[in-house]
Amino acid sequence: MSMNDVKTFDAYKTEGIQSYRETTRDTNYCVLAALHFVTGQPMDICNKFFMRYGRRYRKGMMTNEVVKALSQSKHYYFKKGDYDRNNKITINQFVKKHPVGKYYLVVRGHALAVIDGVVYDHSVRLTRRVYTAFRVYSPEEVAKLRNK
Repeated sequence: MSMNDVKTFDAYKTEGIQSYRETTRDTNYCVLAALHFVTGQPMDICNKFFMRYGRRYRKGMMTNEVVKALSQSKHYYFKKGDYDRNNKITINQFVKKHPVGKYYLVVRGHALAVIDGVVYDHSVRLTRRVYTAFRVYSPEEVAKLRNK
């Protein structure tokens, strides 16, 4: 499987993102967009969630702030993976290794989503290093796992 085999989707052109950007004039909202893609929650709800953990209008968030916020989510379960700055893997390698499921990825200065092997982002730079990765479980998936 070559790098070209990894599918990408310019999710920033979807109605939810376009509407949010036009009504709020917000910038640097990749952490919100990635959360929106993996949970299906509206962008304004994602914004309110991250604002509780330090996000400010038109400002990005530090990786440690994102990790803290996702770790304390009460509605979705974010299982932190083994990837960090020392255990290096590129987005391309990550997608090939994890072809199924919803993932919230943090790379240097950016956040994106990977859903069932498709990269949801505005960029196709698949050689960026993954700093942190979370497997995302919906409330329904958590309930199923607990009942097994």
